[in-house]
Amino acid sequence: MSEHNGSFADYVAGKEMSATQERRAQMDVARTHAEVLYTEAFGLGRQLAALRNQKRLTQGDLAKATGVGQSEISRIEVGKANPTQETLRKLGASLGAVLTFATEDGRPIPI
Repeated sequence: MSEHNGSFADYVAGKEMSATQERRAQMDVARTHAEVLYTEAFGLGRQLAALRNQKRLTQGDLAKATGVGQSEISRIEVGKANPTQETLRKLGASLGAVLTFATEDGRPIPI
């Protein structure tokens, strides 16, 4: 295994520079897939936690207000849960937020 002392981004940039055009295309597809997975895993949860904190609510406060268990809220916030639409509606309503899906062109669709 080769030694590397920089960041992961530096490592990838170096690999991209030396890769063939075909390999760079494969790397682009992999990066896009990883970004989608990251967003699915952490995007919603981080947004939920940020909004909850902005409202100065604890997970316990939000659990009491919504009927969603505190442990489930915690799992959602760290990207380890797959909440139902109903759970998302309850959390959103309690936080004064309208939860939406985004279409490929960025248009929001309320859920």
